[in-house]
Amino acid sequence: SDEDSKQLAETIAAGVSVLTGYGAVLIVPPDVVRHHTVLSETAADYTIRNDGNSVIMVENFYDCVSTTDNCQGPSAFHVLPTRSHV
Repeated sequence: SDEDSKQLAETIAAGVSVLTGYGAVLIVPPDVVRHHTVLSETAADYTIRNDGNSVIMVENFYDCVSTTDNCQGPSAFHVLPTRSHV
């Protein structure tokens, strides 16, 4: 019924608001996982592109200047499907 639909919509909206308030991210894996990670490197940067359908978790990533030993890190990040990290 319309009343049930409105109540369900309010419940879902409240749940999303709570997750946003805490800054949590819920990652649900697909039924059939397909990994397709594309790595590319230029003189200026390093790119990780996710052409698969699952999340890539990169841990202990060091961002270094190529001509020196000056590094920032380690850092960790997620690369979502169809996205890239430079």
